Amino acid sequence: MQACERKRLRGLPILAELSSRAVEKLAAHMSVARISAKTELLREGCAPEHLFLLIDGLVELSTTRSDGRSVAVSILRPPTFFPVEAILEGAPVLTSARTVQPSFVGRIPADRALRLIRAEPQFAEAIATGLASRLSDMLRELKSVRSKTCFERLVAWVLAMHMKADSSAEIRLPYDKSVLASRLGMAKETLSRDLARLAGWGVTVRGRRLTIEDPQALFQLAGIDEVTRPSVP
Repeated sequence: MQACERKRLRGLPILAELSSRAVEKLAAHMSVARISAKTELLREGCAPEHLFLLIDGLVELSTTRSDGRSVAVSILRPPTFFPVEAILEGAPVLTSARTVQPSFVGRIPADRALRLIRAEPQFAEAIATGLASRLSDMLRELKSVRSKTCFERLVAWVLAMHMKADSSAEIRLPYDKSVLASRLGMAKETLSRDLARLAGWGVTVRGRRLTIEDPQALFQLAGIDEVTRPSVP
């Protein structure tokens, strides 16, 4: 690993509590590369060969339905390790994983990663912290699916993006509409109809750009707070 990559590794919030020695041991086993969009990193049902660290970019976790269609389970945001659960359990991965945009990814052979987790308490704590954050995101998603309609989930996601953009009047979809539809648990055709419905509440959609004229109108449709706000990249 080059010096600039080691410096970037040390600056990741997920590794902030690691000692210099622990970071050096991690860097010694890790290779880092820029991965193009739509590159498969993991295949559902296969044993993981590597522990990945998403440093920059986005990764989609997906599963395959009985009809062969792929549906999104979650979108991973950096920085995060995956698939930790499969490596710790010595089990096949439960979802496939692929980049949805060009991403900066580190990888460690699974056996070396497991030894590092067992030997370095600080690294194990970083792994646990990352898993806790992922669990929180997944619970938010489950709550949303169980308690909101498709249209309400879309409105909540748009509002979360709006809040992340410091309440900017314009937001940009971070990935294709097909990925967003799958991410929100709806058919692509349903997403298209629901995006068109947003015009009635002052939202203009042009390609992957959304202009929000009246956020308060959206809040009245699907108000969100720190407990109900969906995760967004």
